[in-house]
Amino acid sequence: MRAEVFAKDTQSLVAASRLLLSVGARGINVPNKATVAQNPELAPAAALHSLAAALAKTEMEGICPHYSLKFNNDARDPASTLRRFEAFCEEAASLHVREILLVSGSGSRSFDSLACLKALTLPAERRPAIGVAFNPFFPDRAARMRERARLRQKLNTGAVSAIWLQIGSDVLLLREALAFLAELRGVHPALRLYGSVFLPSRKLLAQLKFRPWNGVFLSAEYLSSVEVASTITCRVLDAYATHGVEPLLESAVRSRAEWRAAREQLGLSPDIPAALSTAEDPAADATEATEPGLSEPPLSKRPRRQSNPVAPVDAEPAAAVSPATSAGASGAAAPTACSLVWFRTFDIRLADHAPLRAAASAGAVCPCFVWPARRGTWSLGGAAQAWLREALRSLAGGLREHYSSSDYSRVDLRLASSYSVHRSRHGTEPVICRVLLLATGVAERSAQPSAAQPQEIESAITSNGESNEYPAPAERNAVPAMELVNDSGPVSQCSVSSVGAHKSQRFCAVRGGGRMAASTFSVFFLPVKAKSTYKKNGLSVLCLAREARHMVVGGAAQAWLREALRLREHYSSRLVLRAPSGGGDASDEYLAAAAAASSKVAVPRGADCAAAEAEAVTTAAELLRLADESSARAVYWHRSYEPEGQRVEAVVREALRGRGIACVAMAGALLYEPAAVHCPAGWQGGHWGTLMPFLRACERSGPPPTRPTERPVAMQPPCAWPASGALEDLRLAAPPVLSGGSVGRDWSAAMMAGWEVSEAAAARAMADFVGGGGLAGYEARRSRADEPSAVSRLSAFLRFGQLSPRALHFAVRDAGLPREQVKTFARRLHWRDLASFHLSVFPEMPWRPIRAHYASHEWSGDASALRAWQRGNTGFPMVDAGMRCLYATGWMHQSVRMVVASFLIEYLGISWVDGARWFHDTLVDADLAINSMMWQNAGRSGIDQWNFVLSPETGSQDPSGGYVRKWVPELAGLPTKHLHAPWKAPAATLSAAGVELGATYPHRIVPDLPAARRITVAALLRMRASSLDFNDAGGYDLITLPTGETTRVFTKQEFRLTASGLPKPPPNGSRGRGSARSRHTSGGGRASGRGAQLQGKVSTGQKKISSFF
Repeated sequence: MRAEVFAKDTQSLVAASRLLLSVGARGINVPNKATVAQNPELAPAAALHSLAAALAKTEMEGICPHYSLKFNNDARDPASTLRRFEAFCEEAASLHVREILLVSGSGSRSFDSLACLKALTLPAERRPAIGVAFNPFFPDRAARMRERARLRQKLNTGAVSAIWLQIGSDVLLLREALAFLAELRGVHPALRLYGSVFLPSRKLLAQLKFRPWNGVFLSAEYLSSVEVASTITCRVLDAYATHGVEPLLESAVRSRAEWRAAREQLGLSPDIPAALSTAEDPAADATEATEPGLSEPPLSKRPRRQSNPVAPVDAEPAAAVSPATSAGASGAAAPTACSLVWFRTFDIRLADHAPLRAAASAGAVCPCFVWPARRGTWSLGGAAQAWLREALRSLAGGLREHYSSSDYSRVDLRLASSYSVHRSRHGTEPVICRVLLLATGVAERSAQPSAAQPQEIESAITSNGESNEYPAPAERNAVPAMELVNDSGPVSQCSVSSVGAHKSQRFCAVRGGGRMAASTFSVFFLPVKAKSTYKKNGLSVLCLAREARHMVVGGAAQAWLREALRLREHYSSRLVLRAPSGGGDASDEYLAAAAAASSKVAVPRGADCAAAEAEAVTTAAELLRLADESSARAVYWHRSYEPEGQRVEAVVREALRGRGIACVAMAGALLYEPAAVHCPAGWQGGHWGTLMPFLRACERSGPPPTRPTERPVAMQPPCAWPASGALEDLRLAAPPVLSGGSVGRDWSAAMMAGWEVSEAAAARAMADFVGGGGLAGYEARRSRADEPSAVSRLSAFLRFGQLSPRALHFAVRDAGLPREQVKTFARRLHWRDLASFHLSVFPEMPWRPIRAHYASHEWSGDASALRAWQRGNTGFPMVDAGMRCLYATGWMHQSVRMVVASFLIEYLGISWVDGARWFHDTLVDADLAINSMMWQNAGRSGIDQWNFVLSPETGSQDPSGGYVRKWVPELAGLPTKHLHAPWKAPAATLSAAGVELGATYPHRIVPDLPAARRITVAALLRMRASSLDFNDAGGYDLITLPTGETTRVFTKQEFRLTASGLPKPPPNGSRGRGSARSRHTSGGGRASGRGAQLQGKVSTGQKKISSFF
């Protein structure tokens, strides 16, 4: 702990400094509280010379003088003020001072600390390091945001090496600020943090009540008594210790006895935790949004700061410790502060992971992944679950590889049934037997542990990561029969036993011999419908829910998720899988606490379904349980930008804070935070919410994106580890158990066979595309579906966070290619951010039109046509090739996505909602915001109506025919000129190719495209004519923003109406933007502007079309 010296003259300055150094203060801060004229002895330079004459060189290195521009400012000549400061810096350096604190001082002045730093010309080698003050305690949020913005600007000067936090009493605001500082330390890894505290006394509190200090925000509760103030101060010190902040005591110490009393009163006994290592500091874009009305628990219910036998707080900060060296002779890791890192479905990576780095810098790390049994409406679809499954597997391997040691290299699989733990003895070693209830909708069964004859049947996680079977999309809604997992065996190093299935039950046994301790730990929660009580024994989590109102994680996305969560490549960590249920015993304190927290949280728009509430409560309950079991003092996570994810976070935050656990929510999934971006209503160089106005708003919102960070070099293991189930127990993209008890086919295996799902694969794919010619040729070739390398195929890696958006942003920027070659691809990430911005403004846009009056649009309810489209049996080869490719691989080329979407809406007249739902379930890269934005635009109800109609018959995306031949092999023998419109081919040509329309390949389900489109256009015009209150003088649609403002949004020329509801002529008698006609020979109705005239031209294709599909 450092201490601030209190002195009136040179003699008292030297005496107080010697005393503080003799009693063990790590350093001395010398304040600057008067001008040279007012107190020449204590002017900054004079004070340093006095100390230099009395102290040794090594002692002077611990002196930090303050330099206040309030008392050293020439208001008439900023250049003179700067020269004075630079001269002081050089003088301080000559006296062996290593660090100074530059402050503006109270009041306002034109040449403040920020202006001084910007103007500074003195090289770093000729001056001490410079620190700046930061006040996290402003009660007004706008003031806090201004303070943060100023701090960022100061850091951007490159002259700042340390941040000194001012005194305050609001611990929640402090924790929020520390999360923000974690971001800054990720960008500036050498940044040091210091934080001030008072030593409460009756005299001090009386003085502060009578004459509050300017800029010091202390609550009435703090000022009420010494006991309360001391307790709050201990909380502040806890927060400092968790985040590697060195305390600075700003109270006078006049004797050794007072120093000892101060340490005792503040809980700083010799065995308290030290400020933890800052060798590996947290990564980018971190803030924690403090919810209105949240507060800490009553002081009477908060424990005093506990001692921890690690190191004294004034010891040197420990270096980052690897798992291999962190254990003592007994193999047990030294006790240290533990933090949970809650992995989400969109941040399954180790590099550029802000929460992981922040937690690693604070102490022991326990990564968690929560997958509740009952999830919200828009959780991952089936395809995305398949990816998630593999991503989890990869993530587990990644943790194991990078943080491996001989003691941590095996997997301990332990499962809990309805959260119940049974213990027995097997010989002389403990045996844990737990049963995990996996399925839903049937009565609960139980399996009793057997110490003498533990069940040994096939493991759900095998040594080579092979997975079991998963269901076809058509069967995904089938409810599987009840499954149980039994784990019995000694607790320790584990060997995985073999596996088998027994009717509707599956058992998994793990056996071993010695204590396991891993450097990092991940937990996966899988909630189920079952009563649950679970005893303490674990640490990290991933929760998965099984039920939803309308849409959950799609099958393809589930398959990807499964692969993405395979952790075994990096950290020698176990991935703990848990299954929190939507119900539970009334006696379950964790569920009760989570439910109580949920009742206090405002329900976000777009997340009001019962399934979303169940997901939030069960996830919060499991995080509470794990935090309790691991004695975790903080939980770190990346923020979600989806309404249901935000509801989960709000309940988690409320529940954890109710137990006094710090919550650190950090940015990391986007380049810009949606909440920080403000798009003014009206025309801003483009219609509201379109790309260019949004880009400009992003630039105004704050500094540009910072470079990505590397994974933590090392992580400390927690002291205790929880039980774990097998990855397959999550049933991500799993095959259904049919009504007869048989298991459906593994639909995801073939789909995932074409993908390598890992963080390393994402990095290679990015490098290959950016450096291998893909990026250079993207502008000219991006519409070519018949050329696999024409696009990056990085979307799924971005969706699941295996590739950081910042990594891709800077890879493109650093490619060194001309702007003309990269501008369109470079904007893909901004389209991605724009989609999340739209979702933040219109959280119901996955199913409700943004243009509210479009809800009355008349759509076709032709289920057979929808089914033909879904299955790729429309009779239009380009459409069918795209849909079959999607179903088989979980992915589709961006231009083909627009073709099939345009066909569904423009020619089949089927609602965009049906298309969005199908894509959500079948795309491995299904992203709620992007999918919703693009389908809304395709369906005309979004912010930026598609100003084009793509022909389903020209095949301009497939000029070679290779794409259709691959996915519609029954037409492979046709000549290319007839391949995309086989009904135009002569009978002899069809016969020679073995094609019989209506037999080997279906007839077109829309024989007259122009007539079909006239029907859909007429329906839209009728709807608009009946809603003229939403039609402005120019014929454009009007929407109402959440602020209550009304703004015009782009409306195609052919849809614009006069005030009387009649079609509005184009301006100046021209056809105008958005009125071009399709040029394919069979016609297709009116098409529009950008790209419409290109529909039949192979040489240009969709070159001018912008989309993020």
